[in-house]
Amino acid sequence: MSVFIPGQRWISESEPELGLGTVMQAGNGRVQVEFNAAGESRTYAIDQAPLRRVRFRAGDTIRTHAGKEFFVKEVVEQQGLLIYADVSHQLAEAQMSDRLSLQGPQERLLTGRFDPSTAFALRRRTLELLHRSRKSPVRGFVGGRIDLIPHQLYIAQEVTHRQPTQI
Repeated sequence: MSVFIPGQRWISESEPELGLGTVMQAGNGRVQVEFNAAGESRTYAIDQAPLRRVRFRAGDTIRTHAGKEFFVKEVVEQQGLLIYADVSHQLAEAQMSDRLSLQGPQERLLTGRFDPSTAFALRRRTLELLHRSRKSPVRGFVGGRIDLIPHQLYIAQEVTHRQPTQI
């Protein structure tokens, strides 16, 4: 179960287009999150909140409310809130731009929003098999511009199951 602290930044997994949300209050089994970029507020049950904590890493570039880019050199957590630091400045997570939408692959990867490796491996294996079948010179009826009539399939099945006879 996640711990929600006012001032933390989260993104809705079910509505990523809302941008970054700020926890306003949490308690009594509920968490209230303000999505300022969209002008929306949501209240979720804490144990079923479709939220993921936004946590950038050293080397990432983020935007401030003023629209300036901020290069993250170090990330420090103080009392459950993240502080991003560069060489000479600090940026509290509440000062990040609200207009962040994590829909692109790079953004999802940077914030840890990706499938488990087993799902990736399955998708990769499926694509490899599809590629191999499309490159094969033996295609059979796959991809042919024909429509077989059911009685033709029946006859083909009957013939293939017969034992070869000696002449």
